[in-house]
Amino acid sequence: MGVKHVLKFSYLSYILFLILAVIIFSFKQWKKLLWLLFTIIISYLIAMILAVYGNVFTKLEIIKFLIILTIFSLAICILIASIDSFKNTDKYVFLHVALFAFLNGLGSSGDLLLKLDRN
Repeated sequence: MGVKHVLKFSYLSYILFLILAVIIFSFKQWKKLLWLLFTIIISYLIAMILAVYGNVFTKLEIIKFLIILTIFSLAICILIASIDSFKNTDKYVFLHVALFAFLNGLGSSGDLLLKLDRN
């Protein structure tokens, strides 16, 4: 499911977001990229756990809008950083990545809940 899930045409927002998130890091900053990956995994899992246990109410239309808003917000943050040589760009990228992964976890939790109800 992994690669096929991400490479579907309808999931280009994932690819766009990942490109935006890693574009500011050079190859020498591989530790930051690992932390970025760790942030994605943990945020996604927290959202899934909260949704499965009923602690978070999710409305898919709102989540999709917030995902798009997060992508645009990150793009603006990177644009400002490139123009203004903003020093704390890493913090904002990690914040956006955590929010994006959390929102995607909430969006995916509906599918997980349906699969759990079937079993």
